[in-house]
Amino acid sequence: MEGVGVSPDGKRVAMIRTGQTGQQLITFATDRPNDVTILVDFAGSGENAGGVVWAGDGAGSVLFAAHKPSGPSPQSPTIYAALRVADVASKQVREIARITNGSYLLPLAWRSDRRVAGAAEIAAGSANTYDLVREGARSDLSPERTPLGVAYGALTASRDGSRIATTFEHRAVRWWDIDQPSAMKELTAQNNSGVDYAAFRPGRDEIGVNATAPVTAGGVPPPGHFEIWSLSGQQRVVSPTVGFAFWRVDGTAALVGTLLIDPETGATTQLPGGAFKIVDVVAF
Repeated sequence: MEGVGVSPDGKRVAMIRTGQTGQQLITFATDRPNDVTILVDFAGSGENAGGVVWAGDGAGSVLFAAHKPSGPSPQSPTIYAALRVADVASKQVREIARITNGSYLLPLAWRSDRRVAGAAEIAAGSANTYDLVREGARSDLSPERTPLGVAYGALTASRDGSRIATTFEHRAVRWWDIDQPSAMKELTAQNNSGVDYAAFRPGRDEIGVNATAPVTAGGVPPPGHFEIWSLSGQQRVVSPTVGFAFWRVDGTAALVGTLLIDPETGATTQLPGGAFKIVDVVAF
C-alpha cells in the first residue's frame, strides 16, 4: 500500500493518516501503536501526500512524496510533485527532488547511507519511468529518468532498499540495483508460465513470484501459484495451489490472503481472525 512504510526490522511504521483537517505523516512503534508522532502536517498546505518508505539501511528517516494538485479531482494533473526526507528524531524535512510535468511520484526505496532514492513516476494511472535521485549530486533537484513501457508491472523494492524488481510482459522479472537501472537483469519464467507479481525475499538473493500457468482454454489464466526464483537463475514451485503476496520481515514465511506459507515445504497455516486485508507485514 502506498500510504504505509515499515522499517527494515518491521518494528516501526510510517503512514499517511487522513483526518477532518487533512493529511498527516505519522510514525509509531508496533508495540506502542497508540504512541503516535506527527512528522508532517499537510493541513493548509494545499498538498497531498503520495506514499512513504522507511530508510532501508535502518536509519531513522523516511522518504515521502508530496503533490500539489491543479484541481479538486483526484485525477487532476499536478502542479508539482516532490520527494522529501523526514528525520524521525528531529522532525526536520528536506526536499531532494521535484518534477513539474503533471505526473505523480511514488517512493520505492531510500538509502540514507548512500544518499540515493528510487521512485516511480506515475502518469495516466501507471508507472511510465523509474526515477533515481542522487541527493546532493544535482542542483536542480531533478531525478534521473529511466523510461518504462506499458509492458512493465508494479515495481517493488527489497526490504533493505538496495534493489528494485518488476514484472515484464507477464512473462519475466526484471531487477536492478537502486542506483543502476541501466544494468537491469532479467529472469524469464519457465514452461510458458506467466508472472503477475514479484518481491525480493528479505536476507536472501531470491525473489518470491506469483505465477500463473499457461492459458489453456477460454482465454482466462488459472489462479496464481507461488514460486521462488534465485537471482542466479534457479526456479522452483513452492505451492501449486496458493499464490504469493508478501514476505514476512525475516523472510522465513510468505503470505497471501490469510494464509501463512512455508517457503521450503509449501505448507500453509490459516491466520487467526478471519478474512482481512493485509497492507504490510510488521514485527513486534
